[in-house]
Amino acid sequence: MRRTLVTVLLLPSLGLAAPRYEADNLRPEIGVAEIGRGNRGLLLARGPAAAWWNPALLQQEEQSRLALQHSELFGGLLSQDFIGCSGSWHGLRGAAFISRSSVSDIPLSSALDGGATLEEGGRPIVSDRVDTADWILALALARPVSDRLDAGATLKLIWRDLATHSAQGLGLDLGLRYRLLPRLELGASLKDVPATMILWDDGQSDTIWPELALGAALLQPLPFAGAILRTELGAHTDLDGATSDSRGHFRTIWLDAGGEIEFPGRLALRAGYAESRFSVGAGLGLGRFAVDYAFRPHEDLDTSHLVAASCRF
Repeated sequence: MRRTLVTVLLLPSLGLAAPRYEADNLRPEIGVAEIGRGNRGLLLARGPAAAWWNPALLQQEEQSRLALQHSELFGGLLSQDFIGCSGSWHGLRGAAFISRSSVSDIPLSSALDGGATLEEGGRPIVSDRVDTADWILALALARPVSDRLDAGATLKLIWRDLATHSAQGLGLDLGLRYRLLPRLELGASLKDVPATMILWDDGQSDTIWPELALGAALLQPLPFAGAILRTELGAHTDLDGATSDSRGHFRTIWLDAGGEIEFPGRLALRAGYAESRFSVGAGLGLGRFAVDYAFRPHEDLDTSHLVAASCRF
């Protein structure tokens, strides 16, 4: 039953119905620490995940990082994998990553049994089962604009595979980071500028409309064990006028909040609220290595588990 529900949610994103959902499916949950903070990565993302959330953050990277991530979303019905690296090359700070999202054994139906419509009691007749995969290859660069302002851009190459059909697209994300006060930062990102076209091999196309995100982050040292409290409050909206949550509910603007308490190099505890769902997470530091975990419940599609490992060098 859950797999059928996921199929209903995913098929519109694959050009088989109204094109409202393709943006959600091509915006995967990258960055386990960021997901554990309630999708708060606009100003708190680190390493190659920053190329997805806000490429301007790469300017503050002082060390190179390699990150690996695996996610089992909605009880394992949707799988995501990510590998990325960040660092400095010839004076330029940047990152590159590859992301893959996939669903296997999706039932397809072209006819109903027992009724003309689903409302009249018709049940889908499964005519085939297919797999789908979305690939994103990204390259990001960042540079300082002034002493307080950093800017960045991420170029994305997109591949989509569905049974015998495939599609390609090219997208651009932009980001800004402004240090208003020593402990207070402001950020903005604009994804898919001016719009990302996904072109299918049968001549059809989908459009991913731009998404605008704004946020503020506060860093506060705590008076015990060298702990640091990081909090972020943000808002985001699709510029076509409606932003959907994971259940397909629409709003003009979504407000998200989250944060973490970090004992640098040892332990981080995270929590947040985004798109009507809570999330929690934790990170464990082991010298140059770190392991992160995030957990997100869902009312209809079971829970999501995300795990990542990274190293600094």
